[in-house]
Amino acid sequence: MTGTTENEEDGAAGEIGGYFELALPDFGDPYPAPFIKYQSARAALRAAIEASALTRVLLPAYVCDSVVQAVADAGRAIDFYHLNAELLPDLRVDLPADTWLLYVNYFGICDKPVARLMALFPAEQLLIDNTQALFSGTDERCVTIHSPRKFVGLPDGGLLRAGHLHVEAPAHEDENSIERMDHLLIRAAQGARAGYKHFVQASRTLEDTRPLRMSRLTQRLLSSIDFASVRSRRRDNFRQLSRALQAWNEREWPLDAHSVPLCYPLVLKHDVAPIRRRLAVQGIYVPTYWEDARHRIDTAGIESALLDRCLALPCDQRHTEEHIDRLIGLVTSELQRL
Repeated sequence: MTGTTENEEDGAAGEIGGYFELALPDFGDPYPAPFIKYQSARAALRAAIEASALTRVLLPAYVCDSVVQAVADAGRAIDFYHLNAELLPDLRVDLPADTWLLYVNYFGICDKPVARLMALFPAEQLLIDNTQALFSGTDERCVTIHSPRKFVGLPDGGLLRAGHLHVEAPAHEDENSIERMDHLLIRAAQGARAGYKHFVQASRTLEDTRPLRMSRLTQRLLSSIDFASVRSRRRDNFRQLSRALQAWNEREWPLDAHSVPLCYPLVLKHDVAPIRRRLAVQGIYVPTYWEDARHRIDTAGIESALLDRCLALPCDQRHTEEHIDRLIGLVTSELQRL
């Protein structure tokens, strides 16, 4: 094929014929307006904060550094709070009128604490970090950010529901998504271990929080995902893990009618690093959330338990009931050694 389409603005959408692209289904845009699409969740967060007149952001100490960086890049002052046993902010004073309260919907299963916060504080001062809770919704006045790539295979991408704020979509598109595809392709061809260094490299390219519009590649990949199936499988896998492992779990994690979990958080009495290492040898990869928060957290509080004594067991849509049975068997063997 030579030449270009008559309407350059149509891009690939206006092309007919030529060589074949990847064969991807199209389920339509899963996140239409009022969602605004960015190159990353941290860019979406920065855009929301910059659109607000509030001058200070109260962050949980137990949060990743990328959130802290996005707030700093937006030019706002930062204070931190700790969590209580109910995973709610342990605030000693009232929320000042010039301050956002950012709350993380931890593991995608903290919708009830979010509802509590909505009852306690003005929605216009709440910023709900749903990066671990892709499917969770809140009051339409409340600002929320989401990160689809934590739930499905995407090179990048973040979502903002701006609530009461007026936020313009970015004028310029992210053009680097193709350079972040290596880890996805290598994983498909060779497995997770072979592609891990590429995954880390791709993540580092998103450290720049200047808001850009989500790339056309990422938007096309996003529309190829059957999110109804993602939702159903994650919930089923979570329940299967909970039935088998709740007796060992130091916390109960009730799954309400709408929550879709990121993982199954198994909180133990002991440091789980040795278990995590032994599972990795057997091809079971369990992430840590978030090592970079260690210097901020209360070593005697719930944050320390979530950092050092929690196995964030995978429950995602790639795994069948048989896969989860194998995972349960391996984890149970480890627990019986304690």
